[in-house]
This record gives sequence, structure tokens and C-alpha cells, in this order.
Amino acid sequence: MKDGRNKIDTSRLARNLKKLRQEANLTISGVHAATRISEDHLRRLEKIENQISPNSSTIQAFLTLYDVSYNSLTMKENAKLGAAPTFLDKFKKNNITTKAYFLSNKSIPKLLSETLKEHPQMRKGMTVSEILTLFPNARLTSKQVSNALKQLVKKNYLLREDPAGTKSVYIYKINPFKE
Repeated sequence: MKDGRNKIDTSRLARNLKKLRQEANLTISGVHAATRISEDHLRRLEKIENQISPNSSTIQAFLTLYDVSYNSLTMKENAKLGAAPTFLDKFKKNNITTKAYFLSNKSIPKLLSETLKEHPQMRKGMTVSEILTLFPNARLTSKQVSNALKQLVKKNYLLREDPAGTKSVYIYKINPFKE
């Protein structure tokens, strides 16, 4: 970009674009439909090894879609969806029946594992409701998250504890032997 901003760290941008897309529960096709950026270009932008710098109109499309600042998207680790992604919400509402635009529930365990492995509280443990707060704009239900967490426990990625012995509220932790 030739607007006086620092050179973009394309590896960080790639990680943030993929994370934001997954947090928004969108497929590559969904991002294409919302931004009109080609699917091939979107895939290349999300690949860390490609080192592609997008032009200013491409960056602006992502800033609008995900309601994030330029600095959050390009310079910070673990960018998060903005507090009021009105463009994204409108896109979802207008395209709710187009399943190809949205990630299936099978992708939720992957989204959780990628986010939770870097969250410091996961060493001590978190409940489903606490984990849900990490995804305020992803429109996930507690049942979806519970099912995804159970899958991660089965894969031995997470540990599950029942501190009260009631089988109603579980604490999920990163399995230290799986890291």
C-alpha cells in the first residue's frame, strides 16, 4: 500500500484473515460473495507461505466486512471481529439460506482448538459459557460449543473435569501432554 502506512506483515495478515473468516463463520465462498474478491485470491491471502500484499481496496473490503481497524488486521496478533459488524450481520441475514457461504458445525472444533490453544485461561480451565464469550459475534450456541468440546476431549486435545461432581458444569483445559 502506498498511503504512508508500514509494510504489511503478510504472515500476520494471513493468520488474521483466516481467523476472522472462521470467527465470522464464513467459507471462502461467503467472503467472496460479501467482498467480490476472487476465491483464488482469498485463498492465497490466507496462506502464510504466499507472502501476497493486498491492495488498498482489498484491505478496505476486509475492514468493512469484519469491522476491524487497519492496525488490528495487519499488525496485531489474533484480530477479533469488531463490536458492531453491521455489514457482516446484514450479509448473513440476506444470505442465511445459502449454506455454501457458511462454515458447517464440523468446523467449530477446528475454530475452538485454534483459538483456545493460545488462550492463557485454558491452562487453568474454562466453562462452556466462558468459552462462548471468546466468540461474541460467531453466533455459536452453547450446545454447538459443548459438542465441539466433547470432540476435542475424545481426541485428547482437551481435558474435561467435573469439579462439583454434578455432571452439569464442566471445566475444559488444554491437555498439557498434547501440546
